[in-house]
Amino acid sequence: MKKLLSIVLFALLSTPGYSQTLSGKNFVASTYAGVAPKWTWSNLGFSGGIGFQYQHSALPGVSVAMQVGTYTRTITLISFVDPNYGFCRTGCEETIDFNVYSFYPRIDLHPISWFSREFPLDVYFGAGYGYFFHDYDSVDLSSWDYAMQGGIRYWINDSWGVYLESGIRDQSQVVIGGSFAF
Repeated sequence: MKKLLSIVLFALLSTPGYSQTLSGKNFVASTYAGVAPKWTWSNLGFSGGIGFQYQHSALPGVSVAMQVGTYTRTITLISFVDPNYGFCRTGCEETIDFNVYSFYPRIDLHPISWFSREFPLDVYFGAGYGYFFHDYDSVDLSSWDYAMQGGIRYWINDSWGVYLESGIRDQSQVVIGGSFAF
């Protein structure tokens, strides 16, 4: 796996990409799909969403993004009353899957653009604070929360890019997506 990642990274860096920073296009729209591992990779939830980013030319290496998405979360509730069998002396476990929806702004930093504005690889990390809600009434989750992301985006040409991103709020996520600059 390590060798494969090295080959892919070498191929990306050696092919002629395009720097989105030099294109003069300040807006980026992205869509993504991914997985949200829960403690182990054998129990995966899925995530997906869209994002919008604005990067002003006067502030190279800093962008403001708005992310709207969803992911599946699994929790285990322990109860001493089982609806099928009555009282459960040692506690009965019930596993529940529900969707979490999110809407939050974030600030991203793009450190490579501080050194080279012609580089097609965009490494970024950011943090935000936003609104998270779900579709399951019996679960108490905070509505407002912090989130952090980091990723790598490769610009194929002046408008199109692909990216890999990881983030965390109450659980981690790994996503892959595409971007369009305009």
